[in-house]
Amino acid sequence: MHQQYANNVYREEEMPDYFGDVIDHAIRRIDHGHVCDLGAHAIGHYWAMGYIERVESYSCYDLSAEALDIFSEKIKCWQPGDLMKKHPVYMAYLYKHNVITQPPEEIERQIVQKLDRVRQFDFLKDTPDRQYDIVLANESLPVVDTYDDFVTALRTAYGLLKPGGLLISVSGPFTEETDDVREMQAYKIEGRLSPTADVFEKAMSACGFREIDTKTFPVKNYENYTRLDICTARR
Repeated sequence: MHQQYANNVYREEEMPDYFGDVIDHAIRRIDHGHVCDLGAHAIGHYWAMGYIERVESYSCYDLSAEALDIFSEKIKCWQPGDLMKKHPVYMAYLYKHNVITQPPEEIERQIVQKLDRVRQFDFLKDTPDRQYDIVLANESLPVVDTYDDFVTALRTAYGLLKPGGLLISVSGPFTEETDDVREMQAYKIEGRLSPTADVFEKAMSACGFREIDTKTFPVKNYENYTRLDICTARR
């Protein structure tokens, strides 16, 4: 499942429509400092391509050691030209919409050199030992089964942030617990809670976050996933 998840990113023929909303309302907001990708999975470099030139470093945390091994191997085997060869649609979008401005070879260099830490991390059990300016949680915080666990995950994200730091969460609740969803749940890529933006707002407030903001966008052509929630808050 983890290898399949990673391979999907390397087989792009077109970019999903909702990725534009992720880029405009999440990736563009990553504009300084040290970043933690909480739930980076096996594609820790992918979203980083859109913000790497604006930050000092990025670190990739994930529950799955297998997923992180896949990511680390891809970074280890990085070759000049890989960005434009393996991610032409995404890179073209980033340049067209002025999300990035530096040449591909410079983005490639920074993807490798600015990678600070790759760490297996369970946000329901592990204690943060570093703090970051920005925590990006792309489809990771909802990978829980209960509201109490969701609050625990958000408290961990809070602990990963410096005072004034920004949490950016991207997620999409499913409409029905299908066989595909249950398979993802088995690999901890999906959870049973499936929280919506209003649940995020409630839990973020309970954890002491401030400046909470939620936005919801429609998702097309994805069976069982019809909305995208982007929720941000500051410590």
